[in-house]
Amino acid sequence: MAFYNRATYRSEYGDRKGAISDYTKSIKVRAKYFKGREASAYYQRGQEYELVGNVDKAILDYAKSAEIYKQYGYSEKSETILKERLELIQRKHRLNDSSL
Repeated sequence: MAFYNRATYRSEYGDRKGAISDYTKSIKVRAKYFKGREASAYYQRGQEYELVGNVDKAILDYAKSAEIYKQYGYSEKSETILKERLELIQRKHRLNDSSL
């Protein structure tokens, strides 16, 4: 929990690199000791990747988060994550393309 909490704090204060690092550590700890709880860390890390412009990694993390939620019986949450985040990324991409 410590890495996740510190990552959240770092994110709130704009330390994207530090937040990504701590979410990564949190994923490893949660996957080993708290099966299924790493889904939220994948989701949060995906948001950080999205904020720094690394859309490919963001999509991978959102997909992994959704996969884990689905595996543990949260199919609706899984589908919502993928749909909402991917639609948002697509909208941002279209806005960036239209401003060129």
